[in-house]
Amino acid sequence: MRRAAPLALLLLACLACEGDHNPASDWGDSQALSFRGAHLLLVSVDTLRADRLGCYGYERGTTPVLDALAAEAVLFEQAYSHSPKTASAHMSLFTSLLPTVHKVRNFSARLGLELTALPRNRLTLPQVLNQSGYENAAVTGGGNLRSDMGFQRGFKRRFESVMDDVSWHVSRTLERWDELIALGAPSFVFMHTYQVHGPYVPPAEYMDRFAPEPKGVVAPRVAALKGLPFRAQWGAMNKPQGGMPAFWEGVEDFGADEASYLSDLYDGEVAYTDAQLGRLLDGLRERGILDQTIVVVLSDHGEEFFEHGRFEHDQLFREHLHVPLIVRLPGGRFGGTRVSGLAGLIDVMPTLLELLDLPPSPTMTGESLVPSIRSGRSANRPVVAERVMFLPAEYGATLRSPQQTVTFLIDGPEGPGRLTAHDLSHDPGELDDVSGSAAFAPPAAAALRHELERAIAARDDLDRIDSGEVIRLSDPAAVAELKSLGYVGGGELPEGTALQGTPLERWPQGP
Repeated sequence: MRRAAPLALLLLACLACEGDHNPASDWGDSQALSFRGAHLLLVSVDTLRADRLGCYGYERGTTPVLDALAAEAVLFEQAYSHSPKTASAHMSLFTSLLPTVHKVRNFSARLGLELTALPRNRLTLPQVLNQSGYENAAVTGGGNLRSDMGFQRGFKRRFESVMDDVSWHVSRTLERWDELIALGAPSFVFMHTYQVHGPYVPPAEYMDRFAPEPKGVVAPRVAALKGLPFRAQWGAMNKPQGGMPAFWEGVEDFGADEASYLSDLYDGEVAYTDAQLGRLLDGLRERGILDQTIVVVLSDHGEEFFEHGRFEHDQLFREHLHVPLIVRLPGGRFGGTRVSGLAGLIDVMPTLLELLDLPPSPTMTGESLVPSIRSGRSANRPVVAERVMFLPAEYGATLRSPQQTVTFLIDGPEGPGRLTAHDLSHDPGELDDVSGSAAFAPPAAAALRHELERAIAARDDLDRIDSGEVIRLSDPAAVAELKSLGYVGGGELPEGTALQGTPLERWPQGP
């Protein structure tokens, strides 16, 4: 009898929805782009690069579900993240602010580094929706999406951080939908999964389909992880597991064989995740709420497979920052629209608020993409991305325009930083640095510096009211949790790596 109670509440809520008022009846004709009272589902597939989806041109059949979703949705062809790091990228998504301004970044690989939690005067999407009467819940993979960083802010029902297989997250997300729908208010659910993140060990059928030929030194490491729980696989990235070295041990010596095999495994994870997202979308259809819901599927960053000599997501090239952005409107309005031109994750929050006919947050810096949905082309504003680790010793920022990228890098505690540039019209793979040639346009470097100056000024202005609480890795339980996931190790920080000053103090001199 107890198990039947939530279902009974759900049925009553559905009957109520079929009564005197249905929000969908207020949404006007088929060309309407205002959906006041609609539900919102925001799905972040961590580490999913756009060019591994069929709807973005990939031909291995990895994403039939998302391809079908895109056919009845709006797809942004050139959406870019503002960071290759999980915490920074997601907080830019949630606040419409660059990492320098919101100040949230990943936990360090060493103990002792102080981090800043999101200051109170940087409003989040969940907070704005909460203030507008939305019920909400979050089902995340944990890791660097921690509540003490500020990610829980605005979630008044549940904020769950569980390192598990995507199938668990889909099942729990559907449970949360049932609970929220029964409350009779518009609902917002955020689902996040690390499934396609390293070490890429998909279920056997997907491994057999996409990566049947083991290659390189990682092959026995992958074999040792097959069949283990997702959390154990994750923890093996930086810790020995099952008599094998840590998954990424010796990564500096990996080469073409490892890149090929890992890329195939990654495709298997993408395909498995796609199938699970199909289960999620089917669940919304079965509940009769898909056409009353704005569904957004995106990622925080991509992944590298040796395109620029490395692995994972630690640089600022296209493979690290180009992410899918698919927005299905209620009833499939504007389905099949493909929006060309650049867009950034900071544009998602203002877009959603306009679609929901809600007032904009006063601290947002992105711009609504609603006009782009109508025109099929974005305003093509340059997109800034930052890799914020140990200022002033490790920092990177890039400005991507339609024609070129300009990147500012700080590689160590001493000396000036350096600038690199790529001419995208002749070098879309960003392989040839033209910063020292006539093809390099110095105004682009000036534009990057100007954007960083603006971000620093905005941060300092907001900091006068609230500079954010300091997070210290002193709680034994928190330290044990992060160690179990391979996030932190022992040791003190090298001298000169403390978070202080601004990166522009290291800007190279000269023309």
